[in-house]
Amino acid sequence: MKSKNVKIYDDPLVDVIKMAKKVKELRIKRGYLTAESFTKRHRLSRSLYLRFEKGNDIRLSSFIKIINAFDISVTELF
Repeated sequence: MKSKNVKIYDDPLVDVIKMAKKVKELRIKRGYLTAESFTKRHRLSRSLYLRFEKGNDIRLSSFIKIINAFDISVTELF
């Protein structure tokens, strides 16, 4: 039986931080210099968004709201 290449997560927060960096880069690339301007425009909770952008773990449903505000899919983010 062949073994599959499966990624084992020692610390899943490492990937959360990578996603947070990508989201911040995307926000800036889209012309939102501050998180506040982005969250106001897209009617998102500023504190929730900032928690994610700083690499804090958030609920998946909250992450999806953030991705939807960029009008992209989760797969496009990666």
